[in-house]
Amino acid sequence: MKEDTTDPSGDLRRRAEKIDRETSLLENIDNLSPAEIKQMLHELRVHQIELKMQNEELRTTQEDLAASRERYVDLYDFAPVGYITLSEEGIIRESNLTAAGLLGLTRKALIRQPLSRFIIAEDQNSYYLHRKKLFESGEPQACELRLVTSAGESFWALLSATIAERNGAPVCRMVMSDVSERKKLEAQLQQAQKMESIGTLAGGIAHDFNNILSSIIGFTELSLDDVEQGSPLEENLQEVFTAGIRAKDLIGQILILSRQDAFEFMPIPINPVAKEAVKMLRSAIPASINIQGNICDKQLVVQANPTQIHQVLINLATNANHAMSETGGVLMVDVDYVSFDEISENINLTPGDYARITVSDTGTGINKDHLEKIFEPYFTTKAVGKGSGLGLSVVHGIVRSHKGDITVSSAPGKGTTFHVYLPLSEQQSIELPDTSEEPLPRGTEHILLVDDEPTIVKMLQRSLDRIGYTVTARPGSVEALETFCATPEKFDLIITDMAMPDMTGDKLADEIKKIRHDVPVILCTGFSDTIKIRTGPEMQIDEFLTKPVDRNKLLKVIRKLLDKTES
Repeated sequence: MKEDTTDPSGDLRRRAEKIDRETSLLENIDNLSPAEIKQMLHELRVHQIELKMQNEELRTTQEDLAASRERYVDLYDFAPVGYITLSEEGIIRESNLTAAGLLGLTRKALIRQPLSRFIIAEDQNSYYLHRKKLFESGEPQACELRLVTSAGESFWALLSATIAERNGAPVCRMVMSDVSERKKLEAQLQQAQKMESIGTLAGGIAHDFNNILSSIIGFTELSLDDVEQGSPLEENLQEVFTAGIRAKDLIGQILILSRQDAFEFMPIPINPVAKEAVKMLRSAIPASINIQGNICDKQLVVQANPTQIHQVLINLATNANHAMSETGGVLMVDVDYVSFDEISENINLTPGDYARITVSDTGTGINKDHLEKIFEPYFTTKAVGKGSGLGLSVVHGIVRSHKGDITVSSAPGKGTTFHVYLPLSEQQSIELPDTSEEPLPRGTEHILLVDDEPTIVKMLQRSLDRIGYTVTARPGSVEALETFCATPEKFDLIITDMAMPDMTGDKLADEIKKIRHDVPVILCTGFSDTIKIRTGPEMQIDEFLTKPVDRNKLLKVIRKLLDKTES
């Protein structure tokens, strides 16, 4: 049988025996011939070279092992996730530097600590069940819970664990990942879905609700015109009217909140809007609260809707008023200019120039847990009847729709400060309309009124009759179109509802304009999202108004369109 020459141990054995024989030859060197001595010296040099080569191979292997160990240590210690080894009792036996850094300790200080020490009280039960299931099933387990660092700061972590064996005993090999950013994005997504749900709800009820409010407010106004001033009946009607306006504002705030209401944006100086709001606040807020305004002289032009910005200031001031209602205090409204080269993570803006509106108070303040929820719809700490919980949510919705952001800082007993940031516009500001009282414009022209709600038709017809207009009313778009086609020159202006069976108001306007392109059309809608679909030159609408329609505004729009047509 042929000897296996590939066996390393066998080769080493043969070489050792050969060296032994050569050693024996050295003892009898005097009896060796010159040729034998020469041969022996040759073989000794060969062995010496082989030994050097083996030493070099061993050194190289040792260096490779050291480099491999260094790479392993680097990969283990500086991995983007934490690695820890736990005993069955949950005691930390091993840890990489990342895990120690996440928990805010050195690795030496972390070893022999129970992991439960770093888990917040509310999540201890989740951690216990996670570890119990891991050791009972032997299957990999994962859970998400909140860890707290040695400095007391909490963060969300994903713990992924498997069972291993160490010195004959089971241990837990765990990967710890910081998932705080992902949880934050999930929370934002949930908030967006919540807002979308509210928007869907608002869209579903707004039209019908606003039709009801139109009748309530409209007929109350007509009654107030007829009733004896100073009588108990007038007082009662005024309360009904006020309640109707409050209901109108509430549905408007829900539409703002869901961002499903249409508003016109224009370049306006923010300074006069803030001054007007401060002036209004001084007459509405109790004297126990000192209102101070510090509005910069530099004109700050923003692309905005002035009514909505006014709403932001009023809502923030109302919130401050509630915080100081019992003790009084100071309400500050500041407007200044800020420029950001870099934006901190606390502000969701891009670098640039901004107008900053600051509303601060010296009231009761807000605790940390509530601060995270104050912009949520219907969240309120006020007593029943003291607030709907929509004010700050509306503010947040308005600010975000203006491509801005809002921040808040507060602490119990330390007051509260809101900062609203609105991007400055490069466009020239336009002059805001004069809001002073004007006499209601009158007229005698012929108006075609179209609405499928009989009460609204009756209310609007009476209002327009009193001003002097001649009104022909129709309960539907098909009947209205037939009436118009019969005598198109008879009518000077059309007022139509949007949502009607058979033919919507905008379609009716299209057909009317085909017959007479010069007749002005006013479209009234209980929910303006439908208008967005057809906004543009192709839409045959001269003006649109949101229900409940303000009587004064309607009369001014009517007069404006009629005067424009006559000229």
